[in-house]
Amino acid sequence: MANDKLGTIRIRVSGGHYGGGLLDGAALIGLISDAGTELQIAWSGDEGLLAAWHHIEQYVPVYVGDYLEVRTWFSRYGNTSADMEGAVYKVGELVDAGKTNAARLLDPPVLVMRASATGVTPKAQNRGLQVEKLEDIPFEPAGETKWWEKK
Repeated sequence: MANDKLGTIRIRVSGGHYGGGLLDGAALIGLISDAGTELQIAWSGDEGLLAAWHHIEQYVPVYVGDYLEVRTWFSRYGNTSADMEGAVYKVGELVDAGKTNAARLLDPPVLVMRASATGVTPKAQNRGLQVEKLEDIPFEPAGETKWWEKK
């Protein structure tokens, strides 16, 4: 990808939603949405509107104290809409949550969630590229078959 920092968020999880410090999946979806908003701004100069979530899969649980990296990229550009893909990775975790300060970095990072969505920027709000060139925005074409159909 051209700019691996654009559309990326790193965060330490706090405030679990469920017992045992488990984070709800909706919070992860919100992180993908936030990272994708940065791409929309770079592409159009506007935050845009989220038109649809196409597919979301969560693979492993996330707990308070986990360190996450959220990456987003476009898989299609149109006149007013763009398809966005996102992935959440667990890059670090506590060893004995609540008992010690011990933690570890995960190498390789563990894939937590993948998602696909479409964002729209109405023509009247589109102020054009906010980066030097389109190639500065992370892009990976989806191809004919979507990732969730490749099983």
